[in-house]
Amino acid sequence: MLVFNEEKHEYLVDGERLPSVTEIINSFLAPFQWDMSRGRAVHKACQYYDEGDLDEDTLDVEVIPYFEGYKKFKSEHEIIWEAIEKPVYHRVFRYAGTPDRWGMIDGTRTLLDLKSGSVPPFAKYQLAGYADMLDYNLERRVLFLLPYRYKLMLPFTDHRDIQGFRSMITVFNILKTMR
Repeated sequence: MLVFNEEKHEYLVDGERLPSVTEIINSFLAPFQWDMSRGRAVHKACQYYDEGDLDEDTLDVEVIPYFEGYKKFKSEHEIIWEAIEKPVYHRVFRYAGTPDRWGMIDGTRTLLDLKSGSVPPFAKYQLAGYADMLDYNLERRVLFLLPYRYKLMLPFTDHRDIQGFRSMITVFNILKTMR
């Protein structure tokens, strides 16, 4: 059974700590570190909104423009979420993560990652790691939230991204044994 400790951002399966998708990618791409504090706040606002539990009056002024971009996206697309911020893990490769959303967007099964500020070059590997835990047939997309607008990025369709992420897992685990 998967247990996620949000405070520590730690995933445990039967007491075993599993590395997260973000942890694996960051071990390779440290030069691309980014400030995630606003991103986390935007994610939480969108999550609470989707769950019907957001008091918009409590939003930080820096979050509001990006949240408005998310609302615009939702008003312009037919969306049925299967899961929102649900921790999952890979039983074979022993890693875990919390995909932002998956479900139907305009009739297509989609895995969606929310980004605000910029879309990092490793987003395709992040989505590949999540897709590998869920379902290869999900369309992998980034929703780039901008102040008061959004850009739904073209889907990542190269299945080599999943192989690339699996290679990262292999090297990550090898390096872990050397430390």
